[in-house]
Amino acid sequence: MAETPRASTSETRLALPSDKFFRIDYQARAIADLINVELVFDRMFPKVQIPTRAFWYRRKSVSGTRYSDATDPKKEYPPPMEHGGKIAKVTVSDYQELSDTVEQYSFGFDIGLDSREEVQGIDYVVRARNSTGYWMAESINAGIVTSVLNDFSVTSTTDVAAMADMMTHIASDMGYEDTVGHIVGVLDSDNYWDEAGADPVVDILDLLTVFDNQTGFWFRGTDVYMTNRALNLFNKFIINHGGTWARDPTGAGWITNAVGGVTFHGLKNDVAGWEATTGDDYIWMVDRNNPAATSYYYTSSEYPNMGGINYHTWKEDESKVQTYQFWYSRKTVVREPTAMAVLKVRD
Repeated sequence: MAETPRASTSETRLALPSDKFFRIDYQARAIADLINVELVFDRMFPKVQIPTRAFWYRRKSVSGTRYSDATDPKKEYPPPMEHGGKIAKVTVSDYQELSDTVEQYSFGFDIGLDSREEVQGIDYVVRARNSTGYWMAESINAGIVTSVLNDFSVTSTTDVAAMADMMTHIASDMGYEDTVGHIVGVLDSDNYWDEAGADPVVDILDLLTVFDNQTGFWFRGTDVYMTNRALNLFNKFIINHGGTWARDPTGAGWITNAVGGVTFHGLKNDVAGWEATTGDDYIWMVDRNNPAATSYYYTSSEYPNMGGINYHTWKEDESKVQTYQFWYSRKTVVREPTAMAVLKVRD
C-alpha cells in the first residue's frame, strides 16, 4: 500500500536512513499534494493531458471583427424537418486554429550523506521539498496570469461605450483588451476600494451587468477571484454597512448570495501569481460553466510522474550527494476570451 506523506512533525518519527522517507516517490507525492492545493486556476479551467509537447486548439478571434452568436453572419434558423430532407449543417465564423507547445520548468535539491544519516536532516528535506512545491506552484500560476490575462493589462482596450455607461465608478474607457481579448476596466481613483468613496458592492453589480449583458454571448458571471487584501476591504465594507458573511465550509473562500449570487474567492497574491511588488489590486470575474481557457500538460514516458510532475533522482559516487529533480510541462491558452473580465480596484 502506498504511504501517504505526513506533516514534518510526524515525518521525524520515520526510521532512518533506510526508510521510505528518502525515496523519490515519497517526496514526489508530497510535492504533488502541496501543489494541487495551490494551483488555484486548475479549479477554473479544464486540464488536458496531451501525448506530445505540441498541441493545437481553436479559439475565438481577438483581432479583427469579433462575432457573437447573435451577430455571426453564418447564423441559421433550423428549418422544418421534412421526410427525405437534409439537415441544416451549422458552421461558425471567427474561430482561429492555433498551435502551441508546452513550457518546461524544473526544480531540484541536494541531500548530503550527513542529512540522510541524522534525524535533523529530515527537517531540511521537508523545508527544501515544501519550498520546491511552493515555488513551482507560484511559477505555474504566474504563467497562467501572463498567458490568460496578459498580466492584468488594462491599458490597451477597444472601448465599448455601452459597457462604460453601465459602470458607476469607471475611470474612463471600458471594453475588450486588445491582446488577450477579455473585458477590462479601471475604477476612478476616488472609488478605489481603499478610498472613502469606495462602494465594492456597486462595482460588483455593475461588472456583473457588463459581463452578463454581452450581446449574443451566453456567459454569466458566477465567481470573482481577488487577493486576500482586496477581499479584506470588500469584507469590511459589507460589515460596516450592516451585512454579514458566511465562511464557506469547503474552504474555497468567502461565500454570500447577497451580491448578485456571485461567489468570492480570496487568494494569496504571491502563490496565485498576482503581482506582489506593487499596490495594484484586480478582481477577476469568470463563468465557471464556460471556462475561458484550457491547460494542456505533458509528462515524459521515460521518467515516472506524480500528479503531472515528472521526477528523477541520482546519487554521486564521490560526494554521496543525492539529487532530487522535479519538472512539469504545461501551457494554458485562452479559448473564450469574452468569458472573463478584469477590473482594477486599487493602486
